Amino acid sequence: MATSETFGADAYVVRAGLWPFRHGLRGEIMFAVHSAGIYFGAAAASPAQTVPWSRICAVELFTETTSSPRSQSTYRCIGVRARGTTQPSHGGPAARPIPESSARILRGAGRPDLIPGADGTIRWAYRRMSGWRVSRARLSAAVARHAPQVPVIDGPSWPPALTWSEALAARKSRRRR
Repeated sequence: MATSETFGADAYVVRAGLWPFRHGLRGEIMFAVHSAGIYFGAAAASPAQTVPWSRICAVELFTETTSSPRSQSTYRCIGVRARGTTQPSHGGPAARPIPESSARILRGAGRPDLIPGADGTIRWAYRRMSGWRVSRARLSAAVARHAPQVPVIDGPSWPPALTWSEALAARKSRRRR
């Protein structure tokens, strides 16, 4: 298990389940920005991993929405973007390739920019911030300290959202086929 000492004194470390008034409580490290890269702690279906700075082209904050027949949940997430045009097949839904049928709908709506990899970058890894949060100011400062060339951005939400007019355009393009 990772400890604060693993990442060095100048690392930005975020723990799960810490309350400011409980000084003795030690939560699991969920996220860290350190000299070797960005560490993501283990999540339900994802093992702990460190993404090296050489792979990272941006650190992003975004929202992920999941739906079930009875409810919809929105999660704040943090991730890293890497250069590439094809999503890896690992990670959560926001880091997996989209089905070709979905890509066809986005192209039909005139929004090929929403297809992962269209801008030359892909979401390489991410975690939902559930039971923990990052401070954008502290995150930006830590990233600037360890990798000044890497920006902290507001990434696109997942799944990509279309306006009504874009959805109608996609529907019309599907009818023409």
